[in-house]
Amino acid sequence: MSRFSICVLLPSDLAPIRQLLTDLHNFVEREIAAAVEVCEEAARHPFQEYYGYCAKEDDRVVGFIVFGVIPMTERCWDLYWLAVAPAFARQGVGQRLAGYMEKIIVEAQGRQIHVDTSSLPAYLPACRFYDKVGFALRARLADFYRVGADKLIYVKDLNGQLPSCHFNEAD
Repeated sequence: MSRFSICVLLPSDLAPIRQLLTDLHNFVEREIAAAVEVCEEAARHPFQEYYGYCAKEDDRVVGFIVFGVIPMTERCWDLYWLAVAPAFARQGVGQRLAGYMEKIIVEAQGRQIHVDTSSLPAYLPACRFYDKVGFALRARLADFYRVGADKLIYVKDLNGQLPSCHFNEAD
């Protein structure tokens, strides 16, 4: 039995989440502010636009995840944020959070989960994680974040297969 519990993200979790993101040393302040803003929305209005959960050891936030339905799609969801405190890395926290998210999305008859990240070397562990939990790299947008920082888009198909990319000539 895991020593971590997964709980709905609460307003009282926002300060520990900010600290967790700061401790990762991967994010600049505007990214941390954006993450906290999404977490705040998930905490204040649960299960509306965003679904937010924390992994906790006792009462300490050791990881969190925020995801939601992608508007104007057919049952596609977006994984907005998933982060684990550095002291708890490689202990299964991220996998538990991702599995918990996937269970909720499958129960809601979700079809795909999308997530994006940067191609910068600091984000290589995130890329490896997404590969490990069953996501496939589907697109690379060159110089998206800034010159030399591509946007990598990963997709997990919950029906077991990803459709090939094709375009109708009439489009």
